[in-house]
Amino acid sequence: MITNAQLDNEKATLTFEVELMKDRYTELEEAHTQLTKEHRKKCTEYEQLRKVSTKLQEEVKILRSMLQERDQLIQEYGLVVMGEEENGDDADHIEEDDDVDDLSPRKLSVKKVLVSQEAAELLSKGAAKGSLDVRLRKFGEEKNDLEDQVRRLKLELEEERNKNRRRENGLDYEKQKEQSKTVNEYKFRVQKAEAEVSTLQANVVRLDALLTRYKTQSEELESSEEELKLEKRKLQRELRDAQSRLEELETTNNHLIKRFDKLKNARSNLLKDLSQDPA
Repeated sequence: MITNAQLDNEKATLTFEVELMKDRYTELEEAHTQLTKEHRKKCTEYEQLRKVSTKLQEEVKILRSMLQERDQLIQEYGLVVMGEEENGDDADHIEEDDDVDDLSPRKLSVKKVLVSQEAAELLSKGAAKGSLDVRLRKFGEEKNDLEDQVRRLKLELEEERNKNRRRENGLDYEKQKEQSKTVNEYKFRVQKAEAEVSTLQANVVRLDALLTRYKTQSEELESSEEELKLEKRKLQRELRDAQSRLEELETTNNHLIKRFDKLKNARSNLLKDLSQDPA
């Protein structure tokens, strides 16, 4: 009995240990799965970082080549770099606001421009102070003002030329008045002529209508004339046929008359012979 109880206790202990080992194995499997997922995630992040690093290196190369080209152009054409420097506080504020995890390439804001030495001297000596945009806007406003002044001066010069031309041609007020009167008279004549032209156009339209009607009547008469001509030809043909038949009948009648005369003469001769023959 004691041995069986000990065996049962050992069996229960071993069963408990087996259950503990199973739980431990399950926990280890879950930990292994979690570590595998984290490993995959880290590998993905590493690939992204590697791609971003490669892209940043390419951008650095491009920027270096652009800087070299800029320096070369500056040296060749004698250009001057002008612009405003960024405030340190703003830069620090921007750096603080940037997200550390954002690894996408950043676009650089260009706040300087290349200008010629003459333009740089004009911008530096100009009365306008402030940013480059403000100075350029001021130059644009001054340019517009100068263009307006030039236009006004051109208009004034044109007016003076017209006045001088009038004075040279001797056009005084009376002559202008006479010319205006003549122009008004010609305008009245033109209006009268236009009214006459309108009347003539109305007459032309009316005559065109009459001509159209007469043409229609003429066409109808021509068609009637053609019909009458056809009827006349038909009657003439019938008349010729009747005349031909009449001539034939007259010929036949004459022939019959001649035969009748011959028969009459023959009868007379026969009767005469019979009367002379003795009975």
